[in-house]
Amino acid sequence: MKWTRREFVGAAGLLALAGCARVKQSRIGKLAPDLDFRKEGPLRFAALNDLHLLDSRSVGIVGRAVNAINNDEDIAFTVVLGDLTSHGTLREMNLVRHALGRLEKPYFCIPGPHDLAVGTEDPYTFYRRVFKKSQWKMNMEGWAFLGVDTCGGREESLPMSESNLEWFDIQLAHLDPKRPLVVLTHHPLAPGFEGRLANADDVLSRLEPYNVKLVLSGHYHGSQVTDHAGAVHITTPCCSTVAQNSDGTAEKGFRRVVLDEGQIQHEFVPVPT
Repeated sequence: MKWTRREFVGAAGLLALAGCARVKQSRIGKLAPDLDFRKEGPLRFAALNDLHLLDSRSVGIVGRAVNAINNDEDIAFTVVLGDLTSHGTLREMNLVRHALGRLEKPYFCIPGPHDLAVGTEDPYTFYRRVFKKSQWKMNMEGWAFLGVDTCGGREESLPMSESNLEWFDIQLAHLDPKRPLVVLTHHPLAPGFEGRLANADDVLSRLEPYNVKLVLSGHYHGSQVTDHAGAVHITTPCCSTVAQNSDGTAEKGFRRVVLDEGQIQHEFVPVPT
């Protein structure tokens, strides 16, 4: 199905409301509206993680990833799975906004601990100034997506915060248990994964009644793929020139995912460094 520019702009506007609308909210946020993004055939999207942007030089690899995504007309949107910056400063956040702003299709972010500002009363102050929401829910082509903030603070080994767990519970309570669900986190959840969230078992127990098909995560800079409780869990090498892969590999890039009638296909797409 080919979209006209007018049709795409309209769909992008709806998605922006789900991921980037400026709203008055408590720390746990408000229940996101169910917005449906519909297109015929399989649903394809890109997943980037761990950009660790620091300066203008480090933007280059993200720009090359953006070019690759823009050149793939089948990709409907992009998710960015945390640690967008190195230190959570406003300058670094603006570098991310500039780099990702070149994407021709919608994109949605969640934070990692490196996106929380040090020495501020609210560590999310710069992240939310640029990206508005730290977590969100949306529906696309029969699939539900939950972008979950798994941070408990700037330190990487902390459990997911109580306020974020409360938000998570609210979203799940309003979710159709039969609808296929994609969960997007910074910290991995799967048993045995390196870099796993400290209270991952608690989060997974909350997901047991639901039709989870895919969990995509960042944090561990490397490929990990496993099946757990009927869902595919995946981590991917970082897309950064200032951070190294944790699994000892050299290739950097992003993940291309295809959702087709409940089936998951995925591939790692390398980006030149």
